[in-house]
Amino acid sequence: MVAGMAIHYLNDVKLKVAGATEPQTKINHSMSEAYAFIFGIQFVNNTPMSSNDINILLAGIDSDFVGFTQSVVLINSVIDQIALATGLDSYKNDL
Repeated sequence: MVAGMAIHYLNDVKLKVAGATEPQTKINHSMSEAYAFIFGIQFVNNTPMSSNDINILLAGIDSDFVGFTQSVVLINSVIDQIALATGLDSYKNDL
């Protein structure tokens, strides 16, 4: 569930950016939710993602939060990594 919610909020960020009408503050709200769920993946029992894996994902986001939220390529990369590690196969909207 934690991984699914992280992906949900990352997809929400993409939708907000694609609409080009949402202010960065609303995009940041969805991104902060995604960030928190990504962070939480490491605490789920039997998670296939280590703390190091999670820290690497989060470091990429931390380096340029606004730039990250504006890049569908970067968002999709994080979604793909989470989905691959957790076995989620129906996860990404087409943006």
